[in-house]
Amino acid sequence: MTSTPEYRKAEKIREIIKNSSAKYIIHLASFSSVEFSWRNPGESFLNNTLIFINLIEAIKDFCPTCRILSIGSSEEYGEIAHSELPIIESQPLRPRSPYGGARISQELLSEVFYSGYGLDIIMTRSFNHIGAFQRESFVVPSLVRQFVQAEREGK
Repeated sequence: MTSTPEYRKAEKIREIIKNSSAKYIIHLASFSSVEFSWRNPGESFLNNTLIFINLIEAIKDFCPTCRILSIGSSEEYGEIAHSELPIIESQPLRPRSPYGGARISQELLSEVFYSGYGLDIIMTRSFNHIGAFQRESFVVPSLVRQFVQAEREGK
């Protein structure tokens, strides 16, 4: 028996938001691996967009004055030519992965819920995140693991 995907747990999200007194919410919930999005494009897209829709619908209904930080990704820009540097916010969005496309969808949904319902949503297009417990499929944890292993082996 498989567990219910997070994006299908709209009622649980609604219950949490309804019972909270949150003034600020930082939305980082997603499958954040570009590699995973290529192997599972449908699951990645559904998860990443529907989690966000469930969250902002609950906020609209239960705490519409809550400020939301909607974390996007540099993957929205896609490949950037050297001549296009530095990247600026008005840079055309040209995603090159299902993950990047889902992040653009989240940004568009943010704009819709801002203009349609007046939700206080701040959007970013963040670049690399690092921190404790990040999976080794990401570059920084992978490099750290390799350095530690090399040191242990006296290399």
